[in-house]
Amino acid sequence: MQFKIEKALKELNKFNDMTIKYTESHWTEDDWNELNEASVNMYAAVYELIECIQNIQEYMLRNL
Repeated sequence: MQFKIEKALKELNKFNDMTIKYTESHWTEDDWNELNEASVNMYAAVYELIECIQNIQEYMLRNL
């Protein structure tokens, strides 16, 4: 689970870095494609984090 969380956070940071990088520059078609791929990965990362949080909650409820 720790690996999933670290991977998800890495994807979120990558997306954030890309949006900052491209905010101040001219966008090419390749830039848009790269950002589109990063946004898909970012949404997948959010779902991974949600799944990890749900697993932690279930574990905690079982072990109260």
